[in-house]
Amino acid sequence: MNEKGNTTLLGLTFLLLFSILGSYFIQKQLFYISEQKTKQELLLCTKKVNGLTQNFIQNIKRTNYLLKMLTIGKYASIFIPGINLTTTTGVKLGIKTLKITQQTLLFSFMKNMGKMAMNQCSINPLRVIQTPYQHYGLDFKRNKFNEAKLRSKKWTVNTHKGKFLIMNSFDILQNKTSSTMIEVSLSSML
Repeated sequence: MNEKGNTTLLGLTFLLLFSILGSYFIQKQLFYISEQKTKQELLLCTKKVNGLTQNFIQNIKRTNYLLKMLTIGKYASIFIPGINLTTTTGVKLGIKTLKITQQTLLFSFMKNMGKMAMNQCSINPLRVIQTPYQHYGLDFKRNKFNEAKLRSKKWTVNTHKGKFLIMNSFDILQNKTSSTMIEVSLSSML
């Protein structure tokens, strides 16, 4: 009878040991899956932020080029005899239309970045308000060719979720984008 009790006790001990080890490994895998889900959500968010930012930069660059050409044409018409007033009026209307287009692009960019910051992505709120181009309200600061002025040649937007941070850098003049993911501790984010 005593041997049966010892065998039962030994069996229960092994069962308890395997249960503890099993629950430890399951918990470890659940944590790993949770981290992978966090990374995936962050990567999707970053993809959207990068896409919005790249589209905004490209559209402003295109309209800046057109504004520059129209402004040069407007000033050239002063020195070229025979250009009539309707051409100058058409150029002025074209410049005004392109400026309104840029303002619409700015509003749309800020609205979409704000939506993403509120719903899906952790973005620095300052980056929602600021853009790669200088502006006050919905009106760009402009140079002598009516182009929207760059804030800087490189633009960064960081996205984060959980303990992961992705640093996105846009080289506006060379049309290059780079992203780096790092793991940060909670204390360094405070």
